[in-house]
Amino acid sequence: NTNIGLMYVSDYLYASGYYSSSYATNESSYYYGNQNWLYNGLEWTITPRGSNATDSFAVLSYGSVSNSNASYAYGSRPSFYLKSNIYVTGGNGSYSNPYTIACDDCNPS
Repeated sequence: NTNIGLMYVSDYLYASGYYSSSYATNESSYYYGNQNWLYNGLEWTITPRGSNATDSFAVLSYGSVSNSNASYAYGSRPSFYLKSNIYVTGGNGSYSNPYTIACDDCNPS
């Protein structure tokens, strides 16, 4: 019921407060992460840079997004997408308080 992989740049940018809140007033890319619930420091995304085979896009310091050479030792983490009938019921995603989920019309098979 899930699709697991690395985060796309578009996932990160859609989660940014820059696109959903009037609180973010600066158009600089350095402010993309200022309210982004996905921001977790330096990390790679799955989005390659089309014009340079050695670059990929990464989330950088202060939450900005830019292309970077793939030789850098940034972290990465899995992301997943839930089907529309599955939803989060609690938790914050930490080790001691993991997310809990439920679903509508689940077929326990």
